[in-house]
Amino acid sequence: MSHINYFGYTIMGNDGPASTYHLRGKTVGVLIGSIESVDCQEFFTKLLAAYYRIRETIDSNFEVVYVSTDEDRELFDQFYGLMPWFGVPYDEEHMPNIQCLFELVKFRGDYQFVMLDVSEEISNPCATEEFLEDENNYPWPPKSLDELMALTLQDKNGSVPFSSLDGKRIAFYFTDPTDPNCVDFDPAMTDVCTQLRTQNRPFEVILCTKEPVEKNHDNKVKALNCKTIGFQSPYYDRVRRAVDADYLPQVLIMDENRETVSPNACELIKDNGMAAYPWDQSLCVDINVDGTKLGKRVAVMVLLDNEGDAEWEQFKRTFVKELYLKSNQAFMSGERRVPYYYYCTKTSFTVGKIHEGTHTVAPNMIITDLGNYRSFWIPNNNEISLSNIDTFIDEYSRGLCTRGVLE
Repeated sequence: MSHINYFGYTIMGNDGPASTYHLRGKTVGVLIGSIESVDCQEFFTKLLAAYYRIRETIDSNFEVVYVSTDEDRELFDQFYGLMPWFGVPYDEEHMPNIQCLFELVKFRGDYQFVMLDVSEEISNPCATEEFLEDENNYPWPPKSLDELMALTLQDKNGSVPFSSLDGKRIAFYFTDPTDPNCVDFDPAMTDVCTQLRTQNRPFEVILCTKEPVEKNHDNKVKALNCKTIGFQSPYYDRVRRAVDADYLPQVLIMDENRETVSPNACELIKDNGMAAYPWDQSLCVDINVDGTKLGKRVAVMVLLDNEGDAEWEQFKRTFVKELYLKSNQAFMSGERRVPYYYYCTKTSFTVGKIHEGTHTVAPNMIITDLGNYRSFWIPNNNEISLSNIDTFIDEYSRGLCTRGVLE
């Protein structure tokens, strides 16, 4: 991305229109807001003082660009007239750029302060809190997840160190008691939390909620027997950004290395409960994945012959769920021979190679060695169905399946 993507080719300056190239090689703050927001006006006053101070003592190349959410041109002119920095013109031509910026920084209303680094990349999509905490901590980098957890992680007895969760998988549970979807999902989450404790699994849940009643929040922590970022945590939004959470409800799962393995496991949990534990969607890879990225792991591969057909799409969803559960059971039992699968279309490299070789009919389902595209196995009846998955995997593991070799 570049400044042109965010602001267009021209911006406004005190002396008239200016080229966006004027911002090249500079650290840029972006103030998104409106004169109608009292909070934005207060922030503007603080930013104005910091702007002059930073340019004089820290970084003379620091620039700010105003992006308006004002209702009309008159309000825009009124607010921008108070500013010594650049602004994005209030016109239709620049609206696509503004919308692009809003999507990239996940702007959700009122006002927001964004930081761009000298390479024109977004260094902090919402530096508002960092600026208000310490106006002199230029260029207001975002706090890391470890830093945020050190400030906010608790259990029912008080603060706990994030390091106490080392070696465990973590689920960040984002929920809102006023959202009907969250209310509908909560019993399933409560049930798996109970079973996690009963089975003594190395798994921790961290509750992240804007529950308005402290007693209700505390009761929820006890019911889930989980950790929490605290009642009405001032770090709630920053935690969401740190783990890249966008939905409600959302159960975002990280592995022991703090890598996200399931962006949102709600559906798996609601439909399958503990049968799908540890709800690891990295076991599944989507359409046309580059198999080389998966390493030398054997996988079930589904070939999609009828994309777009309603019945096939419904069957595919059912099949994927069943295959995930069977693969997951193999994973949990320590049998890693067939724990992974991915989709493949007729245009993919592997299918193309099969067609080029001696096998002219593409099977609906094969098992392939992802570390060696020359080897693959097909069901003896060359058909895909929910009923023959177990048989196929069993025959494969016992060496009874037809083995194909790419020419």
